[in-house]
Amino acid sequence: MKLQRLSDADYQQLFEQLLTGVSQGWNPEQVSQHLGHRIKDCYFRGWLLEYGQQLRQLPEADHRLALQLLQLSRLGCGELGEIAADIGRDLLAKPTGKKEEDEGKSENTETDEADVWLNRGNQQVAGKDFISAITSFDKATEIQPDNPKAWYNQGKALVKLGENEKALAYFDKAIEIQPDNHEAWQHRGNVLAKLGENEKALVSFEQAIEIQPNDHKYWYNRGNVLAKLEEYEQAIANYDQAIQIKPDFYQAWTNRGNALSDLGEKEEAIANYQQAIQIKSDFHDAWNNRGVALAELREYEQAIANYQQAIQIKSDFHDAWHNRGVALFRLGEYEQAIASFDQAIQIKPDLHASWINRGIVLGNSWNYNPEAAAVVPLQCPHVSPIVSNPIETQCGYQGELLSYQQGLNYCPQNTHPEGWGRLHQAIGNAHYQEGKYQQNYQDYWQKAVTEYHQALITLTPDTYPEWHLEVLQNLIRILWGLNQDTAAQEWQNRGLTVFQTLLTKKSPFQKGKLMAKFIRFSKDAGRCLNPRTSVKKPGFFG
Repeated sequence: MKLQRLSDADYQQLFEQLLTGVSQGWNPEQVSQHLGHRIKDCYFRGWLLEYGQQLRQLPEADHRLALQLLQLSRLGCGELGEIAADIGRDLLAKPTGKKEEDEGKSENTETDEADVWLNRGNQQVAGKDFISAITSFDKATEIQPDNPKAWYNQGKALVKLGENEKALAYFDKAIEIQPDNHEAWQHRGNVLAKLGENEKALVSFEQAIEIQPNDHKYWYNRGNVLAKLEEYEQAIANYDQAIQIKPDFYQAWTNRGNALSDLGEKEEAIANYQQAIQIKSDFHDAWNNRGVALAELREYEQAIANYQQAIQIKSDFHDAWHNRGVALFRLGEYEQAIASFDQAIQIKPDLHASWINRGIVLGNSWNYNPEAAAVVPLQCPHVSPIVSNPIETQCGYQGELLSYQQGLNYCPQNTHPEGWGRLHQAIGNAHYQEGKYQQNYQDYWQKAVTEYHQALITLTPDTYPEWHLEVLQNLIRILWGLNQDTAAQEWQNRGLTVFQTLLTKKSPFQKGKLMAKFIRFSKDAGRCLNPRTSVKKPGFFG
């Protein structure tokens, strides 16, 4: 049906009647009945576009009209509603008329205007435009400072931008206005955990649980913080609560397995990972972590099978590639182990653990065949081909050093302090091991001392206390061997001070682990490969 064009005055009357109805509480059906076929009238749309331009050109805006236009847009109307929304948003950004300011705004008008900015911010969040969303939420809080939703939503947007400290202050404001806002308490806990404030995070999660005890996410998040604090038994109890509320919560089953594994309960941990896999067969973290537990039981072939399942699900899963390399090394499959580390590095070039373990394997390999990498695509279909590494032809001591030095190219001191320090530690270990088989061992060991001092620049007692102590063990061992007894004793004393300080911050369970690892600093810690446990660090639900 072809519609006849109305006069501008008729369109003006039709539109004003529409806005009056909207202000009286019309629903979408009533709006549709009023417009009839005119809802698809291209001439009406053209008139509204022109009308909007006229309103925009006015030096001052009618905010009440702007709110009516935005309210209309929420009732549908197709393109008419979209045009009305654009006009309304632009008018709200303009100053109001003096008369309107003198009259003042009613409480309802303020609420409506704040809601407009709040809804706009929510739409921007949905479109991942977090910077604009924060500006919209700012507008909402300026109009209505006691609106907890605006503060809360702004906090969530700030989290998306990595502005955790600012997000914490907006969550705090939401809680100040609405103390029983359990969602704000749990988001506050998530942010505190990201900032390393684990004890404070526990308090926030406890508040969320007290207000809303039947939300599985709150128990899960509290368990994750307890796991970070190495309070594994308490963490398990919280995961149990989460699972009781939501039995198919596969993330809780996985992290429960992680906690059991850290307690040494490998078989039970494997059963938990299996439970998670039964619920969600494509959960790559559970496959990987199950492989780690199997490897710790020296079931390396089964571990490799689990890593390959994880890789089949997520081919760029660098931790699974890394762990596969560790297990292959344990089986004496050096070439394939190196190929796996190369794959992990190809995915994540700054993965210092893979550069280190790659170097250790090369140091143990005297007949390395780089063509072994060709086996990987056959074992792991749908995997990108491994890029040829220019140091592949090197093996033994020289190949080991080249691997570490190449890793340093991807782990600079200013951006990767842990990786930089650990790679220098690894170079020191390589010099020490080579020196044991050379007549001029002092030259090699002196090089090792230099590297350990480099490592200590970033592996400080404040930032990485346990790695700091490991380097000290390496350093003290060599100083004794070089008959530098005074220096060795000085470092021994420093290490004991760091060790004792660290003990005061640990639980009895943690103290036992540290005593076994660090109480004799001169003991050779050995050179070993360790599986990647980064995926075992729990994630938080927001």
